[in-house]
Formats: sequence, structure tokens, C-alpha cells
Amino acid sequence: MPASIGFELQAKEGRAARSCLRGDTAMDESQNPDRTPDTADLTALVEEIIAYWKELARKRFNSHPGVDPEAFERLWPQILDNFYLAETVRVTKKLRFLSRGRNN
Repeated sequence: MPASIGFELQAKEGRAARSCLRGDTAMDESQNPDRTPDTADLTALVEEIIAYWKELARKRFNSHPGVDPEAFERLWPQILDNFYLAETVRVTKKLRFLSRGRNN
């Protein structure tokens, strides 16, 4: 059964429902999962997240007047690469800040 995280656009509020990616959910090191997640489930989860990002990017791209909708498909790999780069930089900065004063 593929993993589903319930990404849905809430038209009324104009933002995404991200129940599984809540900021107040911390990983507790004392908790061990009962079993290792299935690789297929994890792959399905990543694919669903990427599809969600793609739909958001498509809506933003098409919101500009005079754009060619077909151009989005050609640009999508570059858009995704740029997103990964931006997220890598953001996480690196956050981890650097969190690890200050620690002897890691």
C-alpha cells in the first residue's frame, strides 16, 4: 500500500496541509520504530512530495501572464534542482546554528 501523507491544497486558505511535516514534532531518540519502513513506501512518499512541489510550481509558473504552459515541463528539472540546492543551503545553515558550541 503506497504511503500517503495527505498533501492537499486548501483553496480557502491558499496553503498546503502538511500534517506529517509539522515543526513541533521532534524526533525522540529513545523511540525505536517497531519495524524499518518499507523502501517502496518511502519511495512512494518522496514521489508524492515531489508531485506536490511540482503542482505548486506549475500554479506559480502559470500565474504569470503570457507564459507558455509547455515551457514548464521543459524547465521543471531545473526548477527541482534549484529547489534542492536552496533546501540544502537552508538546512546546512540551520544545522550549523544548532551545532554551535557542541563538540560534534
